[in-house]
Amino acid sequence: MAFTSVQTAFLTLLVDHAHCDYLEVLSELGLPGGILVFAPIFWILARSVHRYRKTEDRFEATVCLGCIGSISALLVHGLADFNLYIPANALVFTVALALASKGRELSTHNT
Repeated sequence: MAFTSVQTAFLTLLVDHAHCDYLEVLSELGLPGGILVFAPIFWILARSVHRYRKTEDRFEATVCLGCIGSISALLVHGLADFNLYIPANALVFTVALALASKGRELSTHNT
């Protein structure tokens, strides 16, 4: 309502959500809730980057790199849209996080 003088579309509609997953979670859950939601995601991402840099197994490196790319892309997309409210994107994000957290166990070369 504060920006109706410069708003060109949806003049009769009320925008009551942030168009950013991070801001939406922080506004709904507060800082402690935001930390509980996003800290594990960034921890898994950091672990995957570390494992990618240290591994000599090509399969594990490929899985790590794919997970790093997909998690990063979905996190960047979440800056400008309700990315994780789309069921297909949420499923891809969940699978990428699961693969990133269990990448070493998936490798058939580790014995």
